[in-house]
Amino acid sequence: MPQQDQPADQQPQPQEEYEVLNGAPELDKQLKFISIHDICHPSYEDTCEDKAIVGCLISIKHRSSAGDGKTAGASWMQKAGSPYQRMRTSGPGTVTYDRLFTFADLRSTNGKCFCVMTSNPQESDKLMRHCISNVRVGDTFVIIEPDSIKNYMGRSDNPIISFRQPLFPVRLKKELPKIKLSVPDMGQQKFFCLTGQDNIKFQRALPVQASCSGFLCDRQQDLSLHEHCGCLIRDRSKAIVLCMDVTLPISLDDVTSYRVQNFRSWRTTMLFFSTPLTPSTELSSLIKKHREIRTKIKDIQNYINGNGGWTVIGWYHKGQVLDASADTKNQEDNITSQNHSIHISYLYPTSITPDQIKAMQYKHEQPENQQA
Repeated sequence: MPQQDQPADQQPQPQEEYEVLNGAPELDKQLKFISIHDICHPSYEDTCEDKAIVGCLISIKHRSSAGDGKTAGASWMQKAGSPYQRMRTSGPGTVTYDRLFTFADLRSTNGKCFCVMTSNPQESDKLMRHCISNVRVGDTFVIIEPDSIKNYMGRSDNPIISFRQPLFPVRLKKELPKIKLSVPDMGQQKFFCLTGQDNIKFQRALPVQASCSGFLCDRQQDLSLHEHCGCLIRDRSKAIVLCMDVTLPISLDDVTSYRVQNFRSWRTTMLFFSTPLTPSTELSSLIKKHREIRTKIKDIQNYINGNGGWTVIGWYHKGQVLDASADTKNQEDNITSQNHSIHISYLYPTSITPDQIKAMQYKHEQPENQQA
């Protein structure tokens, strides 16, 4: 049985809290913002008009990342009469998809996540109609009048939601809610949101070839030759991103900090460069200058640590492994894995703007034909 959030206050929220981006229509003033918990309630279908949820995009997957274009594990259905009891569907329970989006429910009080699936590229284009440029993993979206929840991802408690209107990208004008990292049950996923973190450390930063030059994926994934990211369009900038280790002041089990290795993010990368990486930017030249880049990173890291700190949004999935001593090899014999895997979706200064650190950023040399 999934852990339940506290019921959300369904009073209309001031529209001044959200700034709509990319030319999307203004949000209706009658919208009431609710949580996934509210959508799971049996009475939701009777009261679904003018309801909306706010989610932070924490990951996006293309069908090629699943190998056969199917969801991992079986889908789950609600039992009639109880929104929190679920039973397995008949058959294999797998569903094909084009793209799989995972969101953090920003109205949740316990790190609840939910998923959105598109079945084909046309549906993905429709969903992202207002998200053509400058929108990426780590950004916030409003989902208007979602359907009641019927399906869940695999053995986790991530609901799969559907809706008719495209995503509305927004900028929050208020501070993000603080959600501490909590260890989920086996096979489940929780997000965390930490603000004002003043002890972030970057190490082993190195420019690397990114898997794509798009915005939406934030260049966070290191994909194989046969995999594709979730981007719908490509950007003109060079497909380069910094790969680095990030140490977070997170208490987990018996440790007080956690190192995320090989972290990649175009958003975070551009904090450290004074100008965009154009198509003419040579990766080899940046690699040669990696020690100078690391010095700039350390300077900016220390400055932001001492001036408002960092906002970190990420997620944690409690893994599971097959019990080798079991007589049968089925999911009921899985046991909790001791391997912790924390993923960062958003890492950016809480209050400092890029203009305030411009003098500290690395100034890479542009070819002569680009300097004019």
